[in-house]
Amino acid sequence: MKRLILLGIVSALAYTQRADASLIIDITANGDSATCDNSTVAGVLACAAGGFTTTLQGNNISYGPGFSVGGYTFNGVSGVAADVPGNAVLSALSDSKLTIDHLSGAGDLTITFAGTDYSLPAGPNLILSTSSSGIWNVAQAGDEATFQAWVRNDDTPTVPGGDATAVSPVCASGGPGTTLSCSSASANVPWVLTGALYSITGQEVITQAIGSEASYQGTVNVTAGANVPEPATLSLIGISLVGLGLMRRRLQSKK
Repeated sequence: MKRLILLGIVSALAYTQRADASLIIDITANGDSATCDNSTVAGVLACAAGGFTTTLQGNNISYGPGFSVGGYTFNGVSGVAADVPGNAVLSALSDSKLTIDHLSGAGDLTITFAGTDYSLPAGPNLILSTSSSGIWNVAQAGDEATFQAWVRNDDTPTVPGGDATAVSPVCASGGPGTTLSCSSASANVPWVLTGALYSITGQEVITQAIGSEASYQGTVNVTAGANVPEPATLSLIGISLVGLGLMRRRLQSKK
């Protein structure tokens, strides 16, 4: 009986630790929006009602073809994918938007996404980076995408902002024209994990003229960083260097 109770407690704790885990996407354009949050059963049901496909606390949310928001239609299967909790070398969060036709409305298309409860790589010294790409079947002048991402030590899906930010250079079509493409990547941004869990968030803003058709990809990576000394260690090193300098002066003064 005690063993069964213990197993029940362990199972409950495991569920509690995973209860805050979620994958979230929000798509906004021209005053219209669509959101999916798979952290709860009610959230998964709301996702299904809104045209998304996902599972409770799963690592994938998909939508399309035929999914429309604010004058933009996604004619390919699109979605956001995570690899929570990550692995010893890499964790990732990626958002794919396939064959978007801009049919009406003058505003940009904004896709915001987040994944929580990443625990690997373990840190504390980690590196954040992003990459983005665009492929235009048909492009007009000014068609482009901007992509940035954040990591948060508080493990929340809050966007924008965080403990480190990575920004990919603007990915521009170079149009007008057909069969155009671009790709860009951010610099590596070091950051320090202060707890056991962290979240990864991203946001892509797409400027696409009416009549253009394109696909976009934004990827966020967190990798293990260099073994950088902690601030306390750096302070001790600094004190030691000062001490060595004083000793050297005293020796020189005695000569």
